Amino acid sequence: MSSDLEPVALKHINAAAASIANDGSSLDEETRKKTLNAVRELVKSLEKPFEVLWRYSYRLSSQRMAMRVGLDMGLYDVLVKADGKPVKAQELADACKAEKLFTVRIMRVLTAAGFVDEVGVETYAANELTKLMAEDVTDGVVKGSYDMPARVQVVMHNYFRERGYKSPVDPVDGPMQWTLNTKLAYFEYVQQDPELFKAFTQLMTRWRGLSKHWTEWYPVQANILDGASTNAEEIIMVDMGGDRGHDLEIFLKRFPSTQGRLVLQDLPMTIATVPHLAPAIKTTVHDFFTPQPVKGARVYFMHIILHDWPDDKVRDIFRQIIPAMRPGYSKLLLNEIVLPDQKCPADFAAADINMMNLLAGMERSRAQWIELVESVGLKVIAVHTSPFMENSEGVVEAMLEA
Repeated sequence: MSSDLEPVALKHINAAAASIANDGSSLDEETRKKTLNAVRELVKSLEKPFEVLWRYSYRLSSQRMAMRVGLDMGLYDVLVKADGKPVKAQELADACKAEKLFTVRIMRVLTAAGFVDEVGVETYAANELTKLMAEDVTDGVVKGSYDMPARVQVVMHNYFRERGYKSPVDPVDGPMQWTLNTKLAYFEYVQQDPELFKAFTQLMTRWRGLSKHWTEWYPVQANILDGASTNAEEIIMVDMGGDRGHDLEIFLKRFPSTQGRLVLQDLPMTIATVPHLAPAIKTTVHDFFTPQPVKGARVYFMHIILHDWPDDKVRDIFRQIIPAMRPGYSKLLLNEIVLPDQKCPADFAAADINMMNLLAGMERSRAQWIELVESVGLKVIAVHTSPFMENSEGVVEAMLEA
């Protein structure tokens, strides 16, 4: 760590330690994240280069494997159900229908990584991370982010060696298809496997919950509602690819006096599972690669959709929306990740690689979004970014000029 950063890091660490020691209270979320980043920077300054290399090339792969095997064994559930009581290795192995020796070897990795506490010789107890691993949704998060993606990632060096070191652009002939020997696009592949589809849905639900919702920091009143039609029959927002209506429900909750109607659009398989929504929300089947049927809405909205697609496909989507927009009135709002030009957070850098590997998609920077949106004749009015730490989501706001 450079000398000018070290005092800042130590300042955050010392302040957080003093706060916890004085009153025993937990830190607010922004302070916690700043302190965590400071600790990470301090670790960087202390680690030797080979220690970093060894962690990434050797240790992490075994930890991910053990974490995943532990889910299938059900060992997290067994430990949590013990309700704080220590569990011996033989007892744990019997409950998981596993060999004791195998269980001990897996538990060595998991206790070293902090997934479980080791409270004695071959004796274990659940901690907060164990409890998280025992939750139903965690099963989907791990499987959705590990099972198939890991199979692709582990051979990516071979794919690029054969195909060339360039970003893939074909959603049905990319790294995933090369690895799994399939011609199906990612979503087609996932949807044919109920367990994989469930895992993907749980992963997306949990992932979206990590960020502050866009209505908490985007100027909705000034940029959408002010200047919008007050006719109750007019369409205020069309949520394209809106899944089960999560964004529209939050929008209505935060702005309950909104005049006009909201439209939720998605494919038949998704619309069939949508629960009962507020009367102001109408659900319709629509494929965003076909012409947009709702004309003259105030907002055409997409939430974390376009990162799934390469640039040429995104342009195709835009071209289906533009004829429906009213120049000078309708807005296209894209709630997407906006990568920083420098010091990209690790989670969002990883997201970009996953988009490349699985979908031939990509996360984009501010400049890339502007270039892409304006390449089809739209005008970018602003690129809003979240003010919250380690949240790289943004809203790209565009219009057709009158």
